[in-house]
Amino acid sequence: MEFFENQNLKLARFRNLAKHKELVTHFITTRQGGISKGTYESLNLGMMQDDPTENVIENRKRVANAFGLSLTDFVFPIQVHGTQIIRITEKDRGKGAFSLDNAFADTDGFITNVPRLCLITLAADCVPITFFDPIKKAIGVAHAGWKGTTLKIPKYLIELMGREFGSNPKDIIVGIGPS
Repeated sequence: MEFFENQNLKLARFRNLAKHKELVTHFITTRQGGISKGTYESLNLGMMQDDPTENVIENRKRVANAFGLSLTDFVFPIQVHGTQIIRITEKDRGKGAFSLDNAFADTDGFITNVPRLCLITLAADCVPITFFDPIKKAIGVAHAGWKGTTLKIPKYLIELMGREFGSNPKDIIVGIGPS
């Protein structure tokens, strides 16, 4: 991993995926650069806590703006430490971005091949994992805590990329984030 700054946000990226920056933009946020206070200071992106929703939305907008995206380009899950993985299509753009009401419930992984659609996985003590197939131009993200890892969410995500996009596991580049 390498750290970088973008519009006052301290971020990280995987070196192995950064080699494909013309095909995929990816990032890992840190806690720096947002407006949340107290326990959630400062760049909290999760709506499941007691942080005011307007703070979380502003933090999310800051991340989107740093990459020339709109918050409506993001897709958010409600994670449960399981193995449900959903294929995201154009019609899903913006789900969960402003409210939990239309976020993907009971979901710990996403895959897509839609350009400029930002798949989000949230992690604190769990591990965020990014999967990228530069041949089929498909991407996936997984939230993998001890339970998701034991339940083999990475394996299921790779298999689903194969079924949905024709991805060959040997072509998939993986970045395992901090926890």
